[in-house]
Amino acid sequence: MSKHAHANANRGRSTAPTIGVLDWGVGGLGVVASLRRRGVSDSVVYVSDSGATPYGRMDPEVLNDRVQRVCDWMVEEGCGLVILACNAASTVRARLDVGDVPIVGMIACTADYVARQGCAEVGLLGGRRTVESQAYEQALAALGCATKVRARVAQPLSALVEAGVLEGPELEREIMGIVAPLSDVSVLVSACTHYAAIRPQIEAMLPDLRDWVEPAELATTALITAGRVSVRDSEIADDDLQPTERFLTSGDPDALRGAGLAAFGVRIVEVETLPV
Repeated sequence: MSKHAHANANRGRSTAPTIGVLDWGVGGLGVVASLRRRGVSDSVVYVSDSGATPYGRMDPEVLNDRVQRVCDWMVEEGCGLVILACNAASTVRARLDVGDVPIVGMIACTADYVARQGCAEVGLLGGRRTVESQAYEQALAALGCATKVRARVAQPLSALVEAGVLEGPELEREIMGIVAPLSDVSVLVSACTHYAAIRPQIEAMLPDLRDWVEPAELATTALITAGRVSVRDSEIADDDLQPTERFLTSGDPDALRGAGLAAFGVRIVEVETLPV
């Protein structure tokens, strides 16, 4: 994945629509990068909820309550669209309610892609909540798709990305232990937005891989195709119409800055404290 830098130094008032992007940590910055690469000009409010228990380890009821509270706050802040840039959070998507504001997760668009490809089998890497919920299996079944899902819990990988460990023997050992049983797969669903930051290292362990399925990119494509986001053809001259970007965290601001830059090339200047 190519690096894409963002700056939030200009936080002036904007008339552009606002997208709320939620992840437990920095993985969702890959979604922000994808939106910008594709020319999406809406403003963004990005929330890293790293001060909470990792979403992949939360019980369903606790996770639903937490994600609902953050989504409510985003809507109160003026977000007209919420992206759950986290597969664990996406497992409770159907239980969330923020009125008329659409909430888009990572699972539905990915299941739709896999079903359209007609894959007999896919490998899947995800956090514990994502894997144990069997959300992907259920989404595929709802589409009448009989694709077999061979899933592996890869929770340690997102923790390493959060810590800025993007290469080296520790990362290689973890990947090898997690990915080895999937060494023969030809299609892999990256069911955690963090994994894009270490994609080359994972792919190196999968000699037969021909398709890396990236939910962040599929979600961006789906939003653009459905006309739910604004895409500009050229730079807007009027600074008042330029999109703004806000970054908030319930965790460590310095950790968000450091990991965001190292993993996704996102340069964050100002970080606010999430008041939720």
